[in-house]
Amino acid sequence: MIMGPMSRTILVVDDDAHIRQLLVFALEKAGQKAIEAGDGEAALAAAPSINPI
Repeated sequence: MIMGPMSRTILVVDDDAHIRQLLVFALEKAGQKAIEAGDGEAALAAAPSINPI
């Protein structure tokens, strides 16, 4: 797996928990940090804590 010079934090938003878990697993395996949210409201609440660009 190719890893960049810096890890990013990625907010994964999906109402299907299995899809979120799959994406988080793949992103973390690629060296990224992933945060999960089950819906838009949870995503908006989580976004400030990950310091979005």
